Order: sequence, then C-alpha cells, then structure tokens
Amino acid sequence: MTKRSSVGQTGTGRAQASQAGEQATRPVDAVTLPQRWQAAEARLYPLIMVDPAQYEAAVTLVGEASGVLRAHCGTFADLNDADVTGILAQCPSAEVVAASGFDPGVALDAARAHRWRELAAKQAPHVAAGWAMDGDR
Repeated sequence: MTKRSSVGQTGTGRAQASQAGEQATRPVDAVTLPQRWQAAEARLYPLIMVDPAQYEAAVTLVGEASGVLRAHCGTFADLNDADVTGILAQCPSAEVVAASGFDPGVALDAARAHRWRELAAKQAPHVAAGWAMDGDR
C-alpha cells in the first residue's frame, strides 16, 4: 500500500480519506494518537440516538477497518503509518458511510483505537486497561 492512494475512492470518500491520511502521517506519539483515536470513538457513539442507520453503517465500517488493521498492523508504528486510503478501499461499507455524511476517517480512527487496545493488551495488559480507564473518566 502507498500513502494517500486514491484507488477505490470517489468524491467525498477520497477527500475525507485524504484528510484522515494527512492526520495519519504525523509522527508517532504514543500519548496523543491514542487520545485522538479514542475521541473518534466518542464522536461515533452518540449517533445511535440521532441516526441509528448511520450509526449502524459507521460501526460496520469500524469492524471492517479493524479487520484490515489487524491483518496489516502488528505494531503501534504500523498503526500510525497505515495507508488510510488503502484501508478504506478494502472496506465495502466505506462508500456507504461517506455517502451518509459521516466521515470514514473518524470510523477508521475508532478502528485504530480498537487495534491499539489489542496491541497494548498483548504487550502490557495493564497499559491497555489503564488507557481504557483513563478514557472513562
């Protein structure tokens, strides 16, 4: 995969993936990136109250993106450097989510939060648990 490839993206999806891609190419920061990813999760969940169909589509995309990230990202650095457009191109619901008006980059960041917790749990279970507890405050 190459960064910022537009393969499989059209219109809104490509622009949103590009915006998310610009964020993803920032230097690895083990503190602020998981916080940003957790914030994306926080933006996702209130949708259930206002637009359940959009919430369902976004959660489906989070699941698809989590699977792609699990297959391609074995380290925190891999997770940070993941090709946003390439990942979204492998997610069948990315276009549906983009068409619904929800930013697929937010769903991808929520998937990154999920994958980060998986990686952290493998490396140091207390770190993953502590991060989850910090986010619950």
